[in-house]
Amino acid sequence: MGKTRTMRDGDIFDDSSSRHHPGLVNFYNEHYRRHNEARLYHLAGLGLPLRNRTVLEVGAGPGHHTGFYVERDCDITATDARVECIDQIRRHFPSVRTAVVDMNNPRELTTFGIFEIVHCYGLLYHLEDPATAIRALAAACTDLLLLETCVSPRGSGINRTPEIQADYTQSITGAGCRPGRKWVFETLRKYFPFVYQTCTQPAHEEFPTDWTALPRDAGLMRIVTVSSRHELQNPLLSDALLDHQDRFSG
Repeated sequence: MGKTRTMRDGDIFDDSSSRHHPGLVNFYNEHYRRHNEARLYHLAGLGLPLRNRTVLEVGAGPGHHTGFYVERDCDITATDARVECIDQIRRHFPSVRTAVVDMNNPRELTTFGIFEIVHCYGLLYHLEDPATAIRALAAACTDLLLLETCVSPRGSGINRTPEIQADYTQSITGAGCRPGRKWVFETLRKYFPFVYQTCTQPAHEEFPTDWTALPRDAGLMRIVTVSSRHELQNPLLSDALLDHQDRFSG
């Protein structure tokens, strides 16, 4: 059996037994570990009120972000479309409420009530209908929607794309999307009075800092947004899309 430990900021628990399921293996590779570490250090550095909150985490995978909120004494409900991922969360975090929910059909979210924080990192671009998902997440959120997603740097559509269904880090249907940055921002603004892009990007190559000079082979490109029910006076957030961002250094 591998070691099990609570995950602090950016610390990914290592559970070698989880790798026995072929669909889960990519959750535990080095690239994914670095990626999660960068995202969570960045989130922790935004100065947002994330302690002692009610939290809905969607697309939670095996729980690599769940521990971030456990460490902050939050009341957490975690969902994922795959029961194998939910089983991992239940094993590592028995106090966390869990449910199998496919965000391509998010009507079940209404049965869980409402939450102060909704955490949606790394899910939106694995969905066939991201607009419906955003609407459902907004309906469940009373304060902050924290969203990180792969995007297309240009255009205003959702840009559907095939994915590998057998890889549990990808779409459960085998169909995803790469929504435009502008599309993400404008769709969030339909449901929240205040939408922000972070002024910094996580310290990882998939988060560009200069959106005006992207190479053709840039690969996956990601943004982090914070949507709020009230105005946030936070110098680390911009209420407009930024072409230039700083690299977060902690």
